[in-house]
Amino acid sequence: MADRDGFSRFIGIPSHRIPYDTETIPNPKEFLIDLAKSSRSKMIREDIVPYHVTTAKQGRGYNSRLITFINNHWNPEVAENHSDSLKRTRIALKHFSPEINML
Repeated sequence: MADRDGFSRFIGIPSHRIPYDTETIPNPKEFLIDLAKSSRSKMIREDIVPYHVTTAKQGRGYNSRLITFINNHWNPEVAENHSDSLKRTRIALKHFSPEINML
């Protein structure tokens, strides 16, 4: 979610609903699911939000939707500007494996 504009476009909500400092969100998964509940996209809502009559914590398509976001919409350079832990992780990965360029 640290790539606020990319994530908000993908999930179909206004970017102002995502905090600038996403690391302060107490339960990010629950927060993401709550955002998806108000998505303009019925498919996003159906895939990410769990059915009302289930004990599942997430929708059946939760993981596949996030994979699609990461592979096609996520900009890690933008995201690291809003996430210190992501920035440190990317630096460490580049330091230990300079050939890794996927993050």
